[in-house]
Amino acid sequence: MPQLDLTIIFSQIFWLILVFSILYSFLLHFLLPKFLISIKARKAIIYNNSSKISLLHHHLEIKQKFIQNKLLTKLSFIRNEVNHFWLLNNFFQNQGNLLNLDKKISFTLFNLTNYHSLPVLKSLTLYSKSLNLKSCR
Repeated sequence: MPQLDLTIIFSQIFWLILVFSILYSFLLHFLLPKFLISIKARKAIIYNNSSKISLLHHHLEIKQKFIQNKLLTKLSFIRNEVNHFWLLNNFFQNQGNLLNLDKKISFTLFNLTNYHSLPVLKSLTLYSKSLNLKSCR
């Protein structure tokens, strides 16, 4: 076999070792440092960006808590005002309803006293205000 001839194989092994050692030294001394520099730069950029992001996230949380507290205080103030308005509104509506109810009761009692007997009047029990007969006329 001519490929394994001793006179040819030594020169082939020599050139193989020489070419691969030159290629290895070129990669080791020229390309690998550039790759390592870019990897270190990327790690530094990632670390700086992550620290900035964590700082911004911390400030954002503080602002969110501040805004949430302000919002809760304003909403509780609004809720109190709405409840107060609702109570006053219901109070005045109930006052109007109570006045209408008082008028109806006084009108009914006025008619009962004029047109019905005394036993019917004694059977009624009243737990309301004093009679205001002037308002129903």
